[in-house]
Amino acid sequence: MFRNIFLITLRNFRRNKIHTIINLSGLSLGISAAITIFLLLSFLLSYDRYHKNFDHIYRLVSSSDNNGGQNRNHTPGVPVVLPEAFKSDFPSVKDQVFVHYYMAGNVSLGNGKDFYENEGIAFTEHSFFDIFDRKLIQGNPATVLRDPGKVVLSQKFAKKYFGDADPIGKTFKLDFKTDLVVEAVMEDFPENTDFPFDMLITYNTIREQLEKDNGWGSISSDDQLYVLLDEQTSREEIEAGMPAFITKYFGDHNTDKKKIELQPLADLHFSSYYSNYSFKSISKESLWIMAIIGVFLLITSCVNFINLSTALAVKRSKEVGIRKVMGSTRSILIIQLIGETALMVFVSMLISFGLVELALYYLNPFLGTSLSILSTNSVELVSFLVFLFVSLTLLAGLYPAKVISGFEPIYSLKNNMNNSQTGGKKLRQGLVVFQFVISQVFIIGTLIVNQQIQYLKTEDMGFSKEAILNVDLFESDQVRAKSFKNDLLNLKDVEKVTLAFKPPSSGSTSATNLYFTSKPGDYGAEVKLADKDYLDTYELKLLAGENITESDTIKDFLINESLMRMVGITDPQKAVGEEIKIWGKKGLIRGVVKDFHTRSMKEKVSPLILMSFAPYYETVGIKLISGNMQNTVKEIEKLYKTHYSNYDFSSNFFDEDIASFYENEEKMSTMSNVFALIAIFIGMLGLYGLIAYLTELKTKEIGIRKALGASIWDVLILLTKDYTLLIVVAFFFAMPLSWWMMMTWLENYPFHIELNFLIFFIGGFISLMVAWITAGYTSVKAARLNPSISLRDN
Repeated sequence: MFRNIFLITLRNFRRNKIHTIINLSGLSLGISAAITIFLLLSFLLSYDRYHKNFDHIYRLVSSSDNNGGQNRNHTPGVPVVLPEAFKSDFPSVKDQVFVHYYMAGNVSLGNGKDFYENEGIAFTEHSFFDIFDRKLIQGNPATVLRDPGKVVLSQKFAKKYFGDADPIGKTFKLDFKTDLVVEAVMEDFPENTDFPFDMLITYNTIREQLEKDNGWGSISSDDQLYVLLDEQTSREEIEAGMPAFITKYFGDHNTDKKKIELQPLADLHFSSYYSNYSFKSISKESLWIMAIIGVFLLITSCVNFINLSTALAVKRSKEVGIRKVMGSTRSILIIQLIGETALMVFVSMLISFGLVELALYYLNPFLGTSLSILSTNSVELVSFLVFLFVSLTLLAGLYPAKVISGFEPIYSLKNNMNNSQTGGKKLRQGLVVFQFVISQVFIIGTLIVNQQIQYLKTEDMGFSKEAILNVDLFESDQVRAKSFKNDLLNLKDVEKVTLAFKPPSSGSTSATNLYFTSKPGDYGAEVKLADKDYLDTYELKLLAGENITESDTIKDFLINESLMRMVGITDPQKAVGEEIKIWGKKGLIRGVVKDFHTRSMKEKVSPLILMSFAPYYETVGIKLISGNMQNTVKEIEKLYKTHYSNYDFSSNFFDEDIASFYENEEKMSTMSNVFALIAIFIGMLGLYGLIAYLTELKTKEIGIRKALGASIWDVLILLTKDYTLLIVVAFFFAMPLSWWMMMTWLENYPFHIELNFLIFFIGGFISLMVAWITAGYTSVKAARLNPSISLRDN
């Protein structure tokens, strides 16, 4: 029986080559997209799940509202003095570990070998290896990271620094000031982790100085606390004790507006509010969108199959009639037809494996992944493929099998079958509408995503980012920094120079609490430390008052509009002269600057205070005169080496740093474009098949019409008018659906484009043009056929 089904299926495939190719192409593309999305989702959802304590690890995160609910600030950081207090006040917590992300630094081996590492360096505690799974290749797990000056290296860093020699006991300096001894080697971190550390240094090495310099009012996103709870202690139990903890340790702060919560490790990679150490995140909404895209593409492929199968049913009517006369039952016919569909799906899946590997060859470098069908969890992948095979076979094959197997022999043997008996014209029209609804939603969504990303990249952020080079400083030598700045100003193609902790907008932010003498309570704000040339270099706009004075200590301040409004001042002139207390120092507000984005346009503008404090300057901002900037950068590097000969030159153009904020959106845009093209192509294949079938049915009618004087244009209208109407109908369904979907997506961005009907009409017009182009070739070919040939047919 199965051999018979197989042979008949092959015979039918050969008999209808064009439609077989169309079905195979559509199903292969849909399945390829679904498998690719499955692999990507599996990878993203696997982040840090390899830790045995995954379900019991949490991160302390905090949020504060000092502006009536209109501007809530979120940070994953905690004050460096908090961990000890937390440990004392919450004894039910099984374990905890504090991580201070140092990020980058210069490694000097003392033998003339220096390495600059721009990421992966952190200070932490012994408990890191108790909470997280990071296997030690060498070293004693019982004593690791307990003593000051000890370091654990990844296999990659150990090999890089010491080659094949035993690294244990080897010494080096970090940033030419911190002596470190290698006490262990750990395995390299996996790709799916938000803890990409290659160098872990004992926190006690810097703990005393760090706690001395920072108190309860100072928070950096680089300082994070992770806790491990046991089975008997719940997250809600710990969070219930937080209000009392805040009142106790944050003094007279507005504790009713401040919240400290426990964020599950499972949410670390998918948080929109809190960053992580890999600086990579994706919203769960985006995961759902990708999953829905995969489902839609599969449905589109199935719609193609159903449409073409029911449209070609007339050709199989005699076969069905003869089989029934010879004694075949309807159930056997259904098995035969389902078997044909199963074979089609199976072949399509085999083709899709090659397409997926080909796609991943280009996709992996783009996404920074190493996905592969072969390297994926085999049980999960096989389960998914089996589910895909069964569901597609039933979804695509069940209805055509039901329709075709239901033919009455008395009609089919006389060749008196029509559309109403072969699945129905209205059904096919409904499926075409559904298919083009999906295609138009893809097209409109892609247009809006691209427009939003362009808006984020080009909208004024409140400062100048063009032709500005930011150079990193790796030591806090004020004299050397000022000397470097002065020498830079002597370069002919350098216009302005400023010293600062960070540029106006960056991935690393610092926040603190401050007090207004004339206003009760305290207020949270981001802090920018910079010299008086900061405003001119980055072209920040001063709304009232004067610039700050140059100082090595805290003397006076600039605040932004958001901080001014937070404290209830509406006129910038009235804010000038107000006294502020911060970090135990008092000073006057000298001016108010216009709001600017300290982070990306994906976040609201935060209240901010700007002041001069030379010991913390880590960045030199250099405004270049447009022209031969490449040579100017070389001159700057040469000058840098004369002042900082021990360090590697590290710099970035500011506009490139800003563009990196939207890397995920750029990737999403590219993926959307690809999936939209796949959806359009699948729709084109199906429409081409239906038009070809319709043309075949109407060959004689076309010949008669041409013999009676119809023009080519008349024939084109005859063949395309029905589908044009269906596409217009699809547009009226796609427009509200895509509007709702894209508005929901845009609400994730505080700053976004306004939707207008023009973009929806453009999407609909693109869909219509694609349909006309698809139908055009077959229709024109039929319209130009000599009537004598078409009327001679059959």
